[in-house]
Amino acid sequence: MKKADGIEKYIGCRWTGVSIHSDSLPPGGRIKGKMSLCQAVAESFNKRTVLSIENIDCAGARRSLGLTDNDEILARNISEKTGVSFPAARKALRSVPRFDRPITGLTLGKQPKPDMILCFVPPEKAMALLRRWQEVHGEGPTLELSTFLSLCGGIIAATVQKGQICLSFGCPVSRKEGILPSDTVIIGLPFGFLSIFT
Repeated sequence: MKKADGIEKYIGCRWTGVSIHSDSLPPGGRIKGKMSLCQAVAESFNKRTVLSIENIDCAGARRSLGLTDNDEILARNISEKTGVSFPAARKALRSVPRFDRPITGLTLGKQPKPDMILCFVPPEKAMALLRRWQEVHGEGPTLELSTFLSLCGGIIAATVQKGQICLSFGCPVSRKEGILPSDTVIIGLPFGFLSIFT
C-alpha cells in the first residue's frame, strides 16, 4: 500500500483500490445482498470489501464489467429516464469502455497491489494529477468523457484497459444518490503509475 499512500500525501486525497477477479474470489469481506457498483466503491473508502458479480444490481455496471450485452435495452432505459434520444444514448453507450470477458467479482478498498486505484477529488487535485502525468509522459492523456456509466465504464474499465489516467465527472445517479459529492470528480490511475509518488 506504500505506493498508493504516496498519492495520498502528494495531493491529499483518499483512495480506494480495485482488483479485478476472473476466477475464485478472495475470502472475507464479502458484500451480502444487492448493491450498485457505485455504492460499493463509496463504502470501500472506509473498509475493504469483496463484491461478487451476483450482488451487482446495476445494469450499467454489469454491462461495463462484461457480464451482459444489453446496449439496446440499456440505451432505451437511459433514454426514458433522462430524456436523451434513444439514438444518442445508443451511440454514447458504444463509446463507453467495457471488459471483453466477464469477471467473477472485484476487491475494493485498501490493498497491497490492486489493478488500479481511484480517487474522488476536487477539480484542482485532478489538475495536479493530470499535470504530474504530463510531466512524466511528456504529453497529456487522451481523455474520453461521458456521463453514461461513468464510474464503471469510464473509470474502472477504461483505466484497466488503457493503462492510463482517466477522469470522469460522474453520472446523474451517482450525484443524485450522494455517492459522488457535488464538488468532486473521479480519477482512475493504473497501479504501476503510482511509483512516481513514492
